[in-house]
Amino acid sequence: METLGEKDLALVNAVQIAPRAPWAQLGEIIDASPPALASRWERLRSRGLVWVTAQHTGRATHQVLSFSELLCRPAQRPEIIERLMETPHVLSIDVFSHRQALALTLAAPSMARLVGDVLDPLLGLEGVTDLESMVSLGMHVTAQNWRLSHLDRRQADALRSIDRRQRSEELRAGLGPEHGPVIALLQRDGRISASEVARVLGLSHATARRRLARVLSSEGFTLRCDMAQGASGFPITVQWFGRLPAADHAAAAQRLAAQSSRLRLVASVTGPRNFLVAMWLPSVNDILAAEKALTAAVPGLEIGESAIMMRPYKRLGWEIRADSSASGRLVPPPSLVEDGGT
Repeated sequence: METLGEKDLALVNAVQIAPRAPWAQLGEIIDASPPALASRWERLRSRGLVWVTAQHTGRATHQVLSFSELLCRPAQRPEIIERLMETPHVLSIDVFSHRQALALTLAAPSMARLVGDVLDPLLGLEGVTDLESMVSLGMHVTAQNWRLSHLDRRQADALRSIDRRQRSEELRAGLGPEHGPVIALLQRDGRISASEVARVLGLSHATARRRLARVLSSEGFTLRCDMAQGASGFPITVQWFGRLPAADHAAAAQRLAAQSSRLRLVASVTGPRNFLVAMWLPSVNDILAAEKALTAAVPGLEIGESAIMMRPYKRLGWEIRADSSASGRLVPPPSLVEDGGT
């Protein structure tokens, strides 16, 4: 897959910063006509190269995230992957370079539900030979924070200002069951309009606009503009498993975020390898330099292992093709609203 052109990358970068900014406002900032931007976005979206989706922020106290490695027999692997694709609690599926393990990101509303609804059934699948899990203790940097760098500071600041204005502090209250259908629509299309929400759900325009605003302003949800990795110019994903004193995690994450725009994940987890870092890189030849920069920025970090992601299958519920584009098939992650609210 070829990297997108400069105009397309600038558009994606703009939507990453302000996911719901109107085309007219985006056009003023990146110097393009609104109809041209809308057409270009639809072309990219229809090809599975970009998409905007709602995701949990992880701030809900009853949400449990786990990073797991699953080993299985080769003969059963396709069937197991398809089963995982259909499981809402399995947010993401990749293949690690070491041991060809399936790297899974799992989510559940409680530890009991993680074990009973997710881990135990996985262990019971025919062909599964091993399962190792690390529970997230803190997500310092997530893929939602990842940005392209195709806009200047003035443009980025203007877009951040638009995004802030679209989030009303007055609406930051808990969500109820009535917001679940709105969340489901935002998971499929984070730029969906209030008019379309009203049409699909059979609501008045005023009610749809109010519920949409409440979800978008909730601390439990955020919007994420994602893209096909192969079209980003950074086709290689590498993840490091390290050890760092717990007291140093937050400061280390801040240093890494300030020094690198390539971060996709920085997380504190359980186990002997308690600090995870993942990046998107231009090539495998950049891995060693990135690791050196990582350990230089965090002197106390002991890297125990590194792994390259060989093939993505699922990302935040979206099926990912071999070329890294989204197929359009979505198995929505479980809604925390349905499990008791945020």
